[in-house]
Amino acid sequence: PSIEKFSGVFDGNGHKISGVTITDELPESNFANWRAAFIVTNTGVIKNLTLENVSVNIAGDCGTTAGPGCGGLVGENKGTIQSCSVTGTVKGSGLEKVGGIAAYVTGASAVIKDSSFIGTVTAKFLPGGITGVGRQGGSILRCFAIADLVATSTVKIGGSTQKGNEA
Repeated sequence: PSIEKFSGVFDGNGHKISGVTITDELPESNFANWRAAFIVTNTGVIKNLTLENVSVNIAGDCGTTAGPGCGGLVGENKGTIQSCSVTGTVKGSGLEKVGGIAAYVTGASAVIKDSSFIGTVTAKFLPGGITGVGRQGGSILRCFAIADLVATSTVKIGGSTQKGNEA
């Protein structure tokens, strides 16, 4: 069960949500903007929340197509994630970008701050403890990750010189 779009204020008030499990499969086509997470797209504020023992497991392979990703808390963060922690496993072995907290942090007003991830992140090209990628001015402030990061690719992604754990 995922929340597709969130735009309000989610104040966890220090509470924990345990055992969130997300199992899905990458669609066969039109997947460049596909995301998977507890909250797929955040444009609001998520704060003071702990997700404990998260298990995100996404099957499928994007080939060399840039785009698809998954995160432990958010797929694409365009808002604020503050004082949140995530523990567990986030696995998208065939996805381009995978993050312990968010796959993407997108836009000048997008930020993850004072947050942490502890666990394992697996991606085809870009695994990250906090995020798979920050773009268009997205920020990461005062965060930490204690993570095993695994990149599974044995090929280069479209035009890049990097592959697998060379990233």
